[in-house]
Amino acid sequence: MAWEAARSGKLLVLPAPDSLCAYSGIVPRVAQSGGPDSPARHGSTAPRHDRVLKDWVVQSAQKIALYGPPELKDRMVRWKANGQSSVFAGARRYLRLLNALTKNEVPYLAPLGRGQGSCPEQRALAIAQTWQVLVRKWRVIPGWQELLTDEQKPIGLWRRVVMELHNIKLPAGL
Repeated sequence: MAWEAARSGKLLVLPAPDSLCAYSGIVPRVAQSGGPDSPARHGSTAPRHDRVLKDWVVQSAQKIALYGPPELKDRMVRWKANGQSSVFAGARRYLRLLNALTKNEVPYLAPLGRGQGSCPEQRALAIAQTWQVLVRKWRVIPGWQELLTDEQKPIGLWRRVVMELHNIKLPAGL
C-alpha cells in the first residue's frame, strides 16, 4: 500500500529504512535453514525491485563518494578498505539518512551544527553553509527564489524557522 502511494507521489507512510533498502534492490537475500547453528547463505539481490530507485540510489552513493560531505566520504573509504561494497553500503546509508531527514522534515546539516555539544554560533555557521549549498543547487530552476522563500514550500518554511530559532539572516539568493 505504501509503495503504491510512493510511486504515485503521494507518500502517506514512509517505509522503514531496511524495507526501503530491500525494495530498492541494494541488499542481498539471506536464507537460513537447518537451525540457528548453520550459517546464513547470502544470495543475489531480489529480482523484483525498483530499478529506477536502485539506479538513483547507487548513483547518488557514487557522487557522495566523490563530492559529498567529508564524514560520508571517509566512511565509504573505510568500507572499501574493509573489503565491503562501498557503493551499496553507501547507498544503504544514504537511504537511511534520507528516511530520517524526510521523517523529521529537516535538511542535512554538517556535523559541526548538529552535534550535542555544538554552540549556537557553530549551528548558525552550519545552517548558513547548508543554505549556500541549497541556493547553489536550486538556482538552475526557473523561479528558484520563490521556491526558496515561499513559506508554503518546504525549503522556504525551513528558512523562516531557522532564521527565527537561531536569530540569523539567510539571504534570498547568493
